[in-house]
Amino acid sequence: MSGISTDDAYWQFGYHANEKVTTDIFEDGERVSKELSITNLKDADANIDPWEVLSALDDAADAVQYQINGTLYTSDEIQTFIDDGDLDITSSGYVMFNGNQLDTDLVGYEVHSLLIEKLQDEISELNDFISDMQIMENVLKLNDDIKDKGEEFYNHADWDDHPIIDGLMDQMPSFSYSDARKFIKDLNNDYLVWAEVDDYVDATSSSADGDTYYSFASAKISIYNRIHFQTNDYSNAIEVLNNKVKERTTQVEQLGTDLQSNTSQYNSLMEAMSNYYSTYFDAAKSLLTGG
Repeated sequence: MSGISTDDAYWQFGYHANEKVTTDIFEDGERVSKELSITNLKDADANIDPWEVLSALDDAADAVQYQINGTLYTSDEIQTFIDDGDLDITSSGYVMFNGNQLDTDLVGYEVHSLLIEKLQDEISELNDFISDMQIMENVLKLNDDIKDKGEEFYNHADWDDHPIIDGLMDQMPSFSYSDARKFIKDLNNDYLVWAEVDDYVDATSSSADGDTYYSFASAKISIYNRIHFQTNDYSNAIEVLNNKVKERTTQVEQLGTDLQSNTSQYNSLMEAMSNYYSTYFDAAKSLLTGG
């Protein structure tokens, strides 16, 4: 101890504490700022157990990684919450759990990672869907009735002699007539899901509803229904879908920022655990060897 003074800052802790300190600690997985009195520091010094410290650090690391609102879950449980819709994201990229928006500190970085993965998959699927929509947009642009009248009626009964079907098969030479009809049906019904349209007509019966024609994406249709196409149907729909891609990109960016913050906390904890472990056992080894 020669040359070391208890007045040095390094020694003004625990037994040698001479003033209160304010520091960040983890409580239930959340980083909080606390003021520790001289008595607090002396008590900690007198009762410190290295194993408890390591255990507490390990628990805090798990909380930073796997917690949702103060409760620890497994990665599989978190994934199930996402699949079931219990874990969701606001349009601006904040995490919702059972309908409640959570502060970043209450969401483990594993949660952020899995949500980012989900959004990236959706962005990829949306871009593929937009490509399919653009095929139909081209069909409408080339359709004579659309050019002259601004509308075209597609009748399910017109198997192989209809401008919409013929135009689609020109765009997609590998399509059969059945493929073309199914393609139109799937675009209509999938758009209802992607655009989150709730006020649509259920028109999935196996036969046409008399002379009724359903506008694009105003009804959930089967290949047996009739559809009324208008000039800007697909261009308007594509704009809605592009906005969905932008929204999900914003969500990924926000979640990525939160992920970086939480990962930094996790890495700091792991470094603290490693340093504490190394320091404690080096000291123990020195005592045992008399070094």
